[in-house]
Amino acid sequence: MSFDLINQDMTKKAISATINACYRTLGLKETVIFADQLMYTGFHYATRAGVSFGIDDIVIPDQ
Repeated sequence: MSFDLINQDMTKKAISATINACYRTLGLKETVIFADQLMYTGFHYATRAGVSFGIDDIVIPDQ
């Protein structure tokens, strides 16, 4: 696969296009491995980001 295909901001649409190109180029087995690694990478960096919120951050509107 071309590096230019993945050297961009990864929106949902771009991820979908990348996985589609991977499937068309490399086949099912490699695409499943690629998608799993992409998922694990996303989980890794999402947990390292340290994003958190407290109860005071949640605003409950008056009804």
